Amino acid sequence: MSIFSFFNFKSKLKEVFSQENITELLNYVKSNIIEQVKNSIDGAEKKSNVDNAVITFIKTKLVSSNVLVNVLVNVLTEYVPVITQCIYDYLKKYVDGLTEV
Repeated sequence: MSIFSFFNFKSKLKEVFSQENITELLNYVKSNIIEQVKNSIDGAEKKSNVDNAVITFIKTKLVSSNVLVNVLVNVLTEYVPVITQCIYDYLKKYVDGLTEV
């Protein structure tokens, strides 16, 4: 890691974790959860499908040349199951039929 990684960290962080990227990520999670309602598989498999799709989305969309930013992206991917569960819990209050098989 070079010393320049520290100097461009802030700009690269703003670039990767921009409001547009985060909004797109959250909308992707929401739409993916709602899409899984249409599948006739059990809940654990639906959750796994959503988590895997979101992790793939993060790894393709939130990419940086800065090593430190990539570390933060990797930390984010570790918390995907928690994030998707929180969004699901929120959505089930407002989307009819979300918890039905």
